Amino acid sequence: MLKKKLLIFLFLISFTTFLFITIGFGDNYSFLNGYRHGLEYKLNIIKSLDNFHTGLKAHGYNPDKLIKIAKEIEKKYLEIIPEKVEWMKGVSKATDIPYNEILLFNCFDKLASPTSECTSFLAHGKATKNGVTLIAKNRDLGADSFNAVELIPHRFPTEKNYRAAYITIPQVKETYKFIGVKSVGRWGFGQGMNEFQVSIVDNDGASMDELAYLKGLHDNDYIRLALERAKTAREAVDVIARLTEKYGQAWNGIIFTIGDPNEVWVMEVAGYRWVAKRYKNTIMAIANQFQITDDYDLSSPDLISYAIKQGWVPDGTKKINFRIV
Repeated sequence: MLKKKLLIFLFLISFTTFLFITIGFGDNYSFLNGYRHGLEYKLNIIKSLDNFHTGLKAHGYNPDKLIKIAKEIEKKYLEIIPEKVEWMKGVSKATDIPYNEILLFNCFDKLASPTSECTSFLAHGKATKNGVTLIAKNRDLGADSFNAVELIPHRFPTEKNYRAAYITIPQVKETYKFIGVKSVGRWGFGQGMNEFQVSIVDNDGASMDELAYLKGLHDNDYIRLALERAKTAREAVDVIARLTEKYGQAWNGIIFTIGDPNEVWVMEVAGYRWVAKRYKNTIMAIANQFQITDDYDLSSPDLISYAIKQGWVPDGTKKINFRIV
């Protein structure tokens, strides 16, 4: 009898807990994920926020004004990714930190910079323990985005043309095998490596040059096309250069990090023009800003004349600072 009463008592506790979670959290998957995250990393989150507020104070930011702007960004989140808002509310609940502080911390990059969070890393040769080439990328996509890892075979295409993200371009007679990561439903890839160990990743970079938009190539198109057509990093630079000069870059400026076992190239594209710099025996982290100044090794033929025509540099200029111009 005692055992039966104990089982009933435990059942009631479990049922009450279930009701609390279901009613209190609204059976919201994103909220619960945020809540679990908050419980697990509470001390880290508190410490990060303390450092965050110290940084705001040191740079003269007014938190109250920033929160007002953050609330406007929250409206966009609610329209596009409401799951993010629920996740932040879950973190707030678990950590006992006011929701507005969690919101501000999560969207401060949108307030302080027009770019996003993609970051690439490269290491080559003597800068690594075993003298290898390492290329990595952190993509600025949320945890609820759909991505796929695909292996594309070596092919001898029979089709004359294929459809990229926005335009149709001629196909080549042979394309190389590669593996890459892409957003589901997209033809191009965000990063990848082909059968000849050519690896490519990319970042956005703010540019004031005129872009091709829907008449040009998406950055993910570039990566797929270069992996399909290049046996070395240097050949990949040439592939991207030809495509840029003919079709133009659709959205943003783009920073490509291209490597093979022998060398690494950083290539920056804006509109129909580009520069490229070769790196060996070095390490580098690349965020969403152009890196190359006037020390590039290669460039588009009309780079200087175009900059002069736009009034960005004076007549007679021999090299431009690509990052500044």
